[in-house]
Amino acid sequence: MSFDFTDNGEIWDNPESVTLISVTPSETNISVSRALRLPLTTREIAASNGVYTSQDCRWLLPGSLLTAAQSPRPRWRIQAANEYGDTVDWTILDRSYSTMTDLFRCTCRDLVLVADLR
Repeated sequence: MSFDFTDNGEIWDNPESVTLISVTPSETNISVSRALRLPLTTREIAASNGVYTSQDCRWLLPGSLLTAAQSPRPRWRIQAANEYGDTVDWTILDRSYSTMTDLFRCTCRDLVLVADLR
């Protein structure tokens, strides 16, 4: 018996619509209708030896919504609304892909928030 987890994104609570912005070779906007934002765990933050902070987050993006050329890469951005309705650009620090769940796991940072950029 084999299990198929590829449609798990269909049953997520509170998914968000985001825009994946590629930066190479030119800036391209890719609409992703279902994404899930998760906080990093305390264990992940501690194990990173200062690489990750509590202000970082993890985005889950279903691979079924993206083509091979659209698979997220570090330096790309995920643009989403925050709780106040403002647009926030999350820069992808690293990403992994699971063939079992067909999910991209992108660890991201809001550089404006962290570096106090304007």
